[in-house]
Amino acid sequence: MNDGLSKLGRHVAERQDAELQQLEPSEASRRFLAEYSARRAAPEEREPAGLSGPLLWLRLSLAAVVIMSAFALQEAVFWSPRLSYTVGADGESGVLRDWESAPDDAPLPIHFSDGTRIELEPKARARVVEIGRAGAEIVIESGRAHLDVVPVRFRVPGESPWRVNLGPFAVEVKGTRFDVGWDPREDDFSLDLYEGSVVVRGCDGGRHTLSAGQAVRASCSDQRWEIVPVGAPATPSPAAGDAREEPAAPSALPESVAQPAAPPALPESVAQPPAPPAPPRAAAPRAARSWQELARDGRYAPAYERALAVGFDAAREGLPASDVLLLGDTARLNGDARRANDAYSAVRRRFPGTPAAARAAFALGRLAVDTDPSAARRWFESCLEEQPRGPLAPAADDWLFELSARSSDVEQRRAAAQVYLNRHPHGAHAADARRLLDAARP
Repeated sequence: MNDGLSKLGRHVAERQDAELQQLEPSEASRRFLAEYSARRAAPEEREPAGLSGPLLWLRLSLAAVVIMSAFALQEAVFWSPRLSYTVGADGESGVLRDWESAPDDAPLPIHFSDGTRIELEPKARARVVEIGRAGAEIVIESGRAHLDVVPVRFRVPGESPWRVNLGPFAVEVKGTRFDVGWDPREDDFSLDLYEGSVVVRGCDGGRHTLSAGQAVRASCSDQRWEIVPVGAPATPSPAAGDAREEPAAPSALPESVAQPAAPPALPESVAQPPAPPAPPRAAAPRAARSWQELARDGRYAPAYERALAVGFDAAREGLPASDVLLLGDTARLNGDARRANDAYSAVRRRFPGTPAAARAAFALGRLAVDTDPSAARRWFESCLEEQPRGPLAPAADDWLFELSARSSDVEQRRAAAQVYLNRHPHGAHAADARRLLDAARP
């Protein structure tokens, strides 16, 4: 027997011993042991030595073969390779932890090797942060996605099959089909479950199990958690849609077309029929939509142009905090980092100590991640100091961990990993944090 088979045999034996220690003996096993002990105690009733010895060894050999086959099958499952995935219609190989963004006018499909499919709706942004042999962990930063998860056939110890993180919300999945969405600007979470069941965790710290046909609408800032039927109509926003066009009034006929002769006038003594009501006046044309309405509908390019037309600086200094934050998001999503920075800074200056100021700190950190990591770290720390339990706190912790992981300072990486695990033992970067701590141990 070569070295590889020897290692396999020892591994199977160790697993067998561990499993047997956890098993309670069955009633049949108890009876067998009792009968065997009785025969051992009564030599005159024992079977002939020539028959009992080989028969016993045959039984033991058959049992060993069955047990080893069962463990070999189990190990084949445990040693199965990790899942892989492709992104886009061309099937490009996915890169773990890379952000994937759907274009503005088309969805972006993500296919996994087990048959699971995720489709990011236009403008949605997500990434795969962890992948295992029976599932993966997905982070959706913003937007909506459709997930069709293949049921997990084998349970792998220490691995959660599928998990989807959206801001302060997490969805645990084993095999189901659902739509999920997250809007960080409005702090709005939604889930529509079509098949199977899922477990949803929110900012209230509880576990909520949903069944097929149920939907969730939730918000941490509003302390709202609603379970409604799938397909229930959403409350329309006041700015949703433009007014229907009024039918055009018939144009005057050209003079060349003969007009019908007017009826002859009746004598005054003959009663005249009541005059028909005057036709309604044509509705006044609807005013052009504001940049706020366009931005809330996700039309950031025309919203940005409209904001510039009405005066970006005036809007920044005269609008309420929610609109100034939206103004900054509109500039950022149009690639104007300078105006976005000005808008977020105006929120910090005009509304200090408010939740809006904490959200502005987070946004400023996002802007500085690639250009000034030290400044980004300070902004994320400010967000956590001002709202340690706010809706953006988990995302701020994620960014702080990522920034620390890029550092060449081993002690700083270790400290950041420990802080992250203390706050989020099951967070998106928990596995990475544990690996950093294991590598730092002597």
